[in-house]
Amino acid sequence: MCELSLSLLDLGENSFYAGATTVRISIWEDIHRRLVTLSLQDDGQGMPPDVLANAFTPGFTTRGDGKGLGLSLFSKTVQKSGGQVILLTGRGTFLQGILPLDSPRPPLGNIGGTLALLSERGLTVCYRHVCQDKSISLTLSGLRENLVEALRQTECLARKLAALGSALL
Repeated sequence: MCELSLSLLDLGENSFYAGATTVRISIWEDIHRRLVTLSLQDDGQGMPPDVLANAFTPGFTTRGDGKGLGLSLFSKTVQKSGGQVILLTGRGTFLQGILPLDSPRPPLGNIGGTLALLSERGLTVCYRHVCQDKSISLTLSGLRENLVEALRQTECLARKLAALGSALL
């Protein structure tokens, strides 16, 4: 992947298709230990043993519309950077990539766009980014409902403007 945020988006999509309602994305930059940790945790159905055994195999997917590249590309990116990947499943799934801070790796990219797109799916998205003693946390939920209401109001306004235009002619 050319940006880590795109990997997180693809992995969040996996969470959506696994029936998750909440996805937690965390990024920790540990200057003293010289590590960057990216984590994604969801409350979906988890993975049965046969799926877990093949999870990092390129092309393996349980989704009809998927390509089966999300986990394998994430793992490859982390390992090429000299890092390691942890994948745990049970009730929900936990994925973590731990990379050396100074390693050549893709940029984080548009994390805001990733969070918004996952929220638009109807997921509650909890995000936390920590760098030493500074952090930012936010939760996005209900974005889809807000968009639907905004579209409804826009359509209503368009009808009123059309009616007004007809009355003026």
